[in-house]
Amino acid sequence: MTSLFKPVKNIRIAEDLTTQIIQNIIKKKLRPGDKLPSERKLAEMCAVSRVTVREALRILENKGLVIIKRGAKGGAFITEVNIETVEDSLIDFFQFGDVSINNISEARLIIEPMVAEIAAVKRTTKNLKEIQEILSYCQELIDNGRAVVDAQVKFHLALARASGNPVIIAISNSLMNFLAKKLHEISPSTKSFTMDQEFHLQIFEAINNQEGKLAFQAMKEHVQIFKAFHQEELNNKYQSK
Repeated sequence: MTSLFKPVKNIRIAEDLTTQIIQNIIKKKLRPGDKLPSERKLAEMCAVSRVTVREALRILENKGLVIIKRGAKGGAFITEVNIETVEDSLIDFFQFGDVSINNISEARLIIEPMVAEIAAVKRTTKNLKEIQEILSYCQELIDNGRAVVDAQVKFHLALARASGNPVIIAISNSLMNFLAKKLHEISPSTKSFTMDQEFHLQIFEAINNQEGKLAFQAMKEHVQIFKAFHQEELNNKYQSK
């Protein structure tokens, strides 16, 4: 493992060491479960201080790439990178990057129609059952005069899962979970949920019949109208203050 690391010459020393470790993970020279050299050993191998090594390990831990274990058999261990790790990173970017609902809607307009088209081609009986259950639950809420953001968002997350593509699932989960947080700030009306439900039913019918182009068009129209409608609700909220 000694050959995996070299002296760090970059001014941003901790970041350079972090990059070295990440590159070794990407190249599969470091795999989940592997234990990194001790702080002292890494400091010697990279010609840096132990403080720098600790900072690099802290960065990696925050990224979910290593886990620090204490005790006699402790140390820094490479973790399994999963969808949740990617989603958390994207959500952090959305939260701290001053991202608006309009920004999210523009991204959805690019991504979601294609997700619906792919879902129409690749969906399974299990996917259809899940989507039907979500639609039934949402209709029940609407019939009772309730508007629950998370319930409507679940429809879009289910379509992403129906695509069977882990990249699409991670991106969609991040977009929709962040959107849900933004919508909670607006407190959308039951009317908006009724409108969403009508589009969701159209999209589901196209997916059920494996009509990809129809699913694409229905989702595109849905996101366009959603963008305009919720922007109006947002404007009304702030004008009333």
